[in-house]
Amino acid sequence: MLSPCTHRLRLGCAKVHSAKALRTIQPRLQTHCKANGNRNIEVVAPDYRLGISVLTLAGVLGLVGGEPSAAVVPGILGAFLTLQTSRVRFVFDFSENTMEVLIGSTQSDSLTSSGENAFVGGENKWRLDTVVNWDFWWKPFPVLVYFKETQTSEKGQIHFFPCLMDGQRMYELLEQQTGQQRNILGRKE
Repeated sequence: MLSPCTHRLRLGCAKVHSAKALRTIQPRLQTHCKANGNRNIEVVAPDYRLGISVLTLAGVLGLVGGEPSAAVVPGILGAFLTLQTSRVRFVFDFSENTMEVLIGSTQSDSLTSSGENAFVGGENKWRLDTVVNWDFWWKPFPVLVYFKETQTSEKGQIHFFPCLMDGQRMYELLEQQTGQQRNILGRKE
């Protein structure tokens, strides 16, 4: 019988990833579950489309644009996004009603803390009942994720990050766990 953690993982990424991708992520999730008392969590599957799209843009600029140096900045950005997609994991803990950013690679057998938030301080873990609004920029092909929470600051702290995960699943989880429809600049849709 699968643990709730493994079962949630299967539901979260089986739609969009191959069995090989599932086997790659599953041991890390099981390790994380054991370390956290086998709580009910879901690791949102990675999605490399954003990084690969930026790398493709860099290739087109370099080859067709006539000026290879124009490809340097998008090439570096695309490589960085692809690297981060291979390392960064977004974890929903349904037992604690939290969302957390963890680090783990395909060679790693466990997920670890991402450390303190470099911009606002504190742990990269937020209670979902403190999320006051959130949105994705551009839903058909999510590029940027936005959310505002009141855990870090009473006035609300805004967070933006590139969509390095299965955007559709992240959207579904935020909608289910915050009990809200998505917000566009603070307005209900």
